[in-house]
Amino acid sequence: MYAAVLLAGGAAYYFGCVKGMRWKHSGVVVLLALAAILLAIRGIYITVTGFLTGALLSGNFKYYKNRLFLLRGITSKLSVIGKTLGILALLLTVTLSATQLGVLFREYFDAQVKLISGYDIALGGADIGKYDALHDYIEETYHVTYEKEYPLYAAEDSGLYEYCGQSGENTFTPVMRYSDFCELREHLGYKSVKLEKGKYLLLAPDSVKLKKTLSEAPALTVGGRKLAAQACLSEAFNLYGVNGEGYTAVAEDTLAETLPLYRTCLVMNTKEKIDADVKELETLAYGEDYENYDGETDTYTTNAAVEDAMNSNVIMFAFSLFYVGLIFACIAATVLSVQQLADSVRYQYRYEVLSKLGMSAGKIGRLIGAQTLLYFGLPLILPIPASILLTLGIKKLLLDQLVAPELFLWSAALSVGIFLFVYALYVLAAYLGYKRKVMEHIE
Repeated sequence: MYAAVLLAGGAAYYFGCVKGMRWKHSGVVVLLALAAILLAIRGIYITVTGFLTGALLSGNFKYYKNRLFLLRGITSKLSVIGKTLGILALLLTVTLSATQLGVLFREYFDAQVKLISGYDIALGGADIGKYDALHDYIEETYHVTYEKEYPLYAAEDSGLYEYCGQSGENTFTPVMRYSDFCELREHLGYKSVKLEKGKYLLLAPDSVKLKKTLSEAPALTVGGRKLAAQACLSEAFNLYGVNGEGYTAVAEDTLAETLPLYRTCLVMNTKEKIDADVKELETLAYGEDYENYDGETDTYTTNAAVEDAMNSNVIMFAFSLFYVGLIFACIAATVLSVQQLADSVRYQYRYEVLSKLGMSAGKIGRLIGAQTLLYFGLPLILPIPASILLTLGIKKLLLDQLVAPELFLWSAALSVGIFLFVYALYVLAAYLGYKRKVMEHIE
């Protein structure tokens, strides 16, 4: 029975989270697959009890050291609380998945901030002169320490838009002059990058930079010459909205200047920190009715506003998921702790017999520790890998082109580590309470 449930769970993941991504209603398919996987986990813990009892207690495996005592204790408990373990495993899977998604969304929002931010204030538009009043206000109020006005050009799209994982429609690639790029990069404190002949630099998110190779990046035609990708850079560079459309190419000045102008950009750093919500700036940038502004090429951003929006998103998504994960982890660990402490009365006689047979107090303490670890570890056998697979499925559904694989692995490792730290505190508390109860009766 357990094999059929395991097979059903594996099939649900394969057809839902792997193949299902290519189907028309992929979102519904993935969510149904995730629900089926959760039910399969519960079913496995309920049906595997008999199998484990027979497998662990058969043969000579059980006779080595203290295995017979430990295995007999855990298998007898499985026959009683098999359904409870199934529910706890389901709860732990949801807990781990929520924690991983919390970390993943946090890292995603950080990546988005990195994509949009750079200079304290960044402006772009067809007529940069319309921002003169805004410039004067910023100079008077916040004291500009550096500013630069420069052009951004438009090359015919060569596939970079799709390569960089952007969604929607785009018919061109933003191109920046190399000299402008070097000066802007220097004033942001980044290391200089030398542009090779016949190459272009690609400015794009981490998800593009962390691809194994740039050999798949399409060539870019600028000034009648085909340029190959040299490197991908992902530092904060006002890449979305001002210095590009989520990605930008950097080419030699003489080649870039042969292209039609896309927009004129103006970036500034200020001495005083700009508040996140300054109505005067938005009014000067977009006019009195700035909330309904429909300018096609004009854009205006501040680092403070971007960071404020990110913090709001973190509180809304990441913190909520962390909170849910913490609550569920505490519930599951508390149930296991209460059950373990309740068993201490029933096990006192068994440990007393071991003591009378000559087992020292130190060995009894280690045996209690092994029993506690086995009892708390059994519900984690499936939830940890299953939660990673569940999070991977959700990541493919929602953030596949936005989060690099390395970022996902880091999120999974960090979230599992946080969970295990909290879980270990409950394990330690249960062990100390269990040991105290047993040793008081023996001594």
